[in-house]
Amino acid sequence: MKLGGSSEGEESEENILAAFVRTSQSIYQTEGVAGFFQGGAARALQIGMESCVFFTILEALKDGAKLILDF
Repeated sequence: MKLGGSSEGEESEENILAAFVRTSQSIYQTEGVAGFFQGGAARALQIGMESCVFFTILEALKDGAKLILDF
């Protein structure tokens, strides 16, 4: 830690924030508001498919546990 200054962690957070602001400004200037939502439909489709697989496996495991434990 520096005397009279900020710690390395604080400097790192400031650098991350500055980079985030610069990137956000760049996206807004080149793509507009729509630029922040690119890939949204693909991500929603991915989450939906992951949820289907998860709940299918969950239900199969629950049914298997019922057979083994005789609930």
